[in-house]
Amino acid sequence: MAWAAEQGHMVVVNHLINNKRVEIDTQDASGNTPLIWAARLGHKDVVELLINRKEAPANLLCHDNIYNQTPLSWAMENKHTSVVELLLRDQHIDINAKDPYWSYNPLRWAIAERHKNIAQMLLLDSRIDKAAELSLFASADNTEFLVDLILEQPTLLKSFGGSLLQVAVVCERQQVVKKLIEAGANELWEDSHGWTPLLCAILGPQEGIRELFTDSRIKHESSMTLPHAPALTWDPRWNKVPISLDKGYLTATCTCG
Repeated sequence: MAWAAEQGHMVVVNHLINNKRVEIDTQDASGNTPLIWAARLGHKDVVELLINRKEAPANLLCHDNIYNQTPLSWAMENKHTSVVELLLRDQHIDINAKDPYWSYNPLRWAIAERHKNIAQMLLLDSRIDKAAELSLFASADNTEFLVDLILEQPTLLKSFGGSLLQVAVVCERQQVVKKLIEAGANELWEDSHGWTPLLCAILGPQEGIRELFTDSRIKHESSMTLPHAPALTWDPRWNKVPISLDKGYLTATCTCG
């Protein structure tokens, strides 16, 4: 059945399953199940057949023996968008799980492969671990991509605009800061230790970034008492990004030059 799934022969796969000629999660020599092959090669109809069976559906968390990748991570890597969307709609899948080989979860795969629609869908999903995903914003390689996909979704701008603005300020990405402020990102977004994007701009070394914020905002923020974060030691060389969530303080290395 693995060969039939690999070739996308849905009729053959269906026949083998219905006649109980073979187990639905049977593995070939490399440990690939029919679902892995179908997802890996983008055969959406076969994937749908395998996961939607009322009796003994295919195991969504199976992985091969060579790369230890799941059906979802294979579909992500090979950019089979329709298969990814189909798998993510299944409530039994763990959308925060990392595949054993790359240690990527679905959102990290979406960002790495620049799947904008899938990344937006994941960020909007209530099942996503927001605390873990906020760390992605600290990567200089991801900043512009994340900004573009967030600006397309008002809900995402409201949820993540302030935190992404803070990272852009600390990483001294002036054009990103300008774009986010113009879009209405919350300049006074406050993490659980009291840091805001504006406060980071005031204390930071780039005058150009400070000038992007309005004078009234700067006067307001300058009059405030500096937040005290036991877990945070402000490094004047800007090699730490001060971001925290209610779930705990997060210090992420800023890779910007």
